[in-house]
Amino acid sequence: MADPLLSVIVPTYNMAGFTKRTIESLLAQDYPSLEVIAVDDGSTDDTPAVLEAFGDSVRFLRQPNGGACKARNRGFSASRGEFVAFLDCDDLW
Repeated sequence: MADPLLSVIVPTYNMAGFTKRTIESLLAQDYPSLEVIAVDDGSTDDTPAVLEAFGDSVRFLRQPNGGACKARNRGFSASRGEFVAFLDCDDLW
């Protein structure tokens, strides 16, 4: 039986440096069935470029600034995992 897909949703807003480290910590996990979804909530700093640099390793969504709750909900709506986890953009796994 295959490992169930885990979707991890990372909302971010103007936190390019922290978000990069957060995504790197997720991609360093050894769980084989991980979907990382980063939702940029209208950042005006380098956050979009940081997220785009991860390529196909991260699903990158953008939206106009609406707050962390809207960003989490957008990521949840786009998730495909059997399980979902939320990780703030300044936290590490």
